[in-house]
Amino acid sequence: QKPSTSNMAEAIGKVMEDMSSSTQLKPMFKPKSEKPIPQSLFLFVTSIARTNLEVELIQRGGSLVISGADPPNPLLPKRDCIVPLLHVLAVHARVARVLAMWPAWMTFQQLCGLPAKVPVTALAPIEREVPLLLRDPIALLLQFVLLLPLHLDQTYFTTTVQMVYNLLYYQVVAQVSCGLTGAERARAASGATEGRITNLCDSLNLINECLGQTDLYMEDDSESCSGKTQVNILALEQQVQKLCLPF
Repeated sequence: QKPSTSNMAEAIGKVMEDMSSSTQLKPMFKPKSEKPIPQSLFLFVTSIARTNLEVELIQRGGSLVISGADPPNPLLPKRDCIVPLLHVLAVHARVARVLAMWPAWMTFQQLCGLPAKVPVTALAPIEREVPLLLRDPIALLLQFVLLLPLHLDQTYFTTTVQMVYNLLYYQVVAQVSCGLTGAERARAASGATEGRITNLCDSLNLINECLGQTDLYMEDDSESCSGKTQVNILALEQQVQKLCLPF
């Protein structure tokens, strides 16, 4: 017997079907069959959420929070639909995530600084994940938001945002370090605190320890650090802040 579906579930499915049919990217999500593959559907759902959130931010002047003292904005629609839209997208994102077999818990575990333990199984091999330093933090945050419960305690949401921001920060620090020579990186990391991350010097030291001997700096000079090497830490901090600001 076919399980019965509620009117709300049918309406949610109809809305998602209309959004899929109205986009010009529909052929990309249906390469070989009439049904989209789960991985593409998950990315498609995330892209809808990101596009609408960006539009909301532009219409609201850069912030989703508006106080009662603010003057009325003529660009805003009479009815706010971003929350119902996120609810519809979240329902389909959870289904697509299960079908795509994305181990979200492993990704969040890595964001928290814990080593990922890949379960050993011969029946369901897990595809290799893209390294975190190459992931898009905004897209990753939206994926987690869509997978989280609709009514979520602010503490859990704040923790998720902080973990993703940490990823963005180290991506930016690694990017900035690529503009330094080996001597300059060693000079900047010379004042780092052992075993603690409290400032940019500590972060540069960690990046240098983890990536210093990789091909990331393959075009680097081979000169040793000398006393004449000077690094403007204040300028580097301003550069890091500027690159982190869009988040």
